[in-house]
Amino acid sequence: MWTAPAYEQVYWVGDARNSALVNGIAFGAYELTDRCIRLSGESLSPEIKMVIPEYIQRMRTHITASHGVSGWFDEIPMWTFLWMWMAWEQYMNTGDKAALVDYYAYVKECLKRCEGFLTERDLF
Repeated sequence: MWTAPAYEQVYWVGDARNSALVNGIAFGAYELTDRCIRLSGESLSPEIKMVIPEYIQRMRTHITASHGVSGWFDEIPMWTFLWMWMAWEQYMNTGDKAALVDYYAYVKECLKRCEGFLTERDLF
């Protein structure tokens, strides 16, 4: 689920959603998708503050990171929503209810944090 082994050696959430569909259908690599969904969910952990610049920490509570945790931090809201979609697609492709329960906990927390981005007109 990495974009290029010689260049970007991190897991990018937005790219992973499309790769997950191909990997699952073509190769049955659902375990890889499960791991990637969980990595994104784990980026909601308070421990990620070790790599989030202090000015971002002061501004708001973060949503999922745009990529697997590395030495820098970034958020791309559309990729967060693709991650949520990927979690649902993983369940639809595998029927793994136990995994869905885990994913739901991450997604619920993330959606709660997304509420903090709404304007007074409820726009994101």
